[in-house]
Amino acid sequence: MPSLKIRRHRAPLVVAIALGVVLFGAAGPASAHNQVTGTVPADGSVVTEQPGTFSVSTSDALLQAETGNAMVVSGPASDPRYYGEGCGVVTGGTLALDAQLGQPGTYTVTWRAISVDSHVISDSYEFEWAPSAGVPLAEGTVEPSCAAAGSGTNTPAPDAGSSGTEPAAALGDVLWIGGGVLAALVAVLLTVVLLRRKS
Repeated sequence: MPSLKIRRHRAPLVVAIALGVVLFGAAGPASAHNQVTGTVPADGSVVTEQPGTFSVSTSDALLQAETGNAMVVSGPASDPRYYGEGCGVVTGGTLALDAQLGQPGTYTVTWRAISVDSHVISDSYEFEWAPSAGVPLAEGTVEPSCAAAGSGTNTPAPDAGSSGTEPAAALGDVLWIGGGVLAALVAVLLTVVLLRRKS
């Protein structure tokens, strides 16, 4: 019965592969980082009425930390001033700041947020402010009301335009990768042991 013998020897290999898939599959989703799903106003949009609230929404919840989350609205590009009070408020996966805009022109929203997995995401985007006739304009301030925690600068994200990983997140990635390697080793070892027992 050669075919039966081959099937018996293949069985441990199938079990090991299945085990590896399960273990790698469990580690995969945890390594995915938070992503931006939308902003208000939209990047590159033309705004004609006071938005009132500026926001960045993400695919995962944000950490409601007293420091670390920040949003700054500035403009116009020709003579920038800053608008809004504080560093914004986190609700679920959204960071929002209430602000009224000033003179027409190009405005920039710069933000920084910490996901619940300790991964830091930050970026900035621009929109055009072209207020309709009669829309009240704010004066703004020469300095932002929100400074980055521990950055020593007056902007919430000195690395705006990119995303980074704090040491805690980097350690988490290393642990997940290590777990995947360990799972592979266990699968190989299990295969060898079972094959020897069958032989």
